[in-house]
Amino acid sequence: MPLTADSKLIRERDQQCWKSVRHAVQVIEEALQRYGPQGIALSFNGGKDCTVILHLYVAVLYKILGSELDRLPNSTTSTDTPHQQHSTSHRQHYPVHSIYVTHKNPFGQVERFVDDEIERYNLDLLRIPGPMKKALGEYHELKSDIVAIMVGTRRDDPHGGPLKPFTPTDPSWPPFMRIHPILDWTYHDIWTFLRSVNVPYCGLYDLGYTSLGGRDDTFPNPQLRRLSIEETFLFGPAWKLAGGESERCGRAK
Repeated sequence: MPLTADSKLIRERDQQCWKSVRHAVQVIEEALQRYGPQGIALSFNGGKDCTVILHLYVAVLYKILGSELDRLPNSTTSTDTPHQQHSTSHRQHYPVHSIYVTHKNPFGQVERFVDDEIERYNLDLLRIPGPMKKALGEYHELKSDIVAIMVGTRRDDPHGGPLKPFTPTDPSWPPFMRIHPILDWTYHDIWTFLRSVNVPYCGLYDLGYTSLGGRDDTFPNPQLRRLSIEETFLFGPAWKLAGGESERCGRAK
């Protein structure tokens, strides 16, 4: 039976996504070779992009360090489910350094999701108020062993165009190497990966939000408006957005 146009599009997106995954894994492996897990922190704010990076980073850590883990006491038993084995292993043995640059008026759903991820992935996470430059300076003073920050910037984000997978901060900023594993991912790559692997993500994305900031500047994406009930609009989930170029249409700035 010949494929429909929609089926072909889905297959092409799947193929592109897994090419993107392989490249991201290569960047993360190189980062670990350069700096080791003790020298790397993740910039994690509960958004979809950094959620992808967190999952991939922990998976690569497990691949590299898993043999060591299996020799340690209190490792998982054969009766644990795969998800329990994955989360419990990292919770017991491998804290993941991370920084959350907070907004003045954050969403409660985002804060709860970040707390869930701290538990799920054993994040050694510091919440530091923005702006970004000031927060990174404070983090550098508190965590002097950290020399590289892994971030979820993509090529089509503001200021993402000229970046490379490894790009140092500007001279006037705190001295970190910025690592961009998903720099060339598309919006659809992000959602294909999250949904294919069943990675938990912030529930706001199921309510029509496609790019998360603070409560003052973030709204459901009007491109996902579906219907109105008594002057209350309902919105489709973020993964149904047809064009990634409209991703930031729910942001006031």
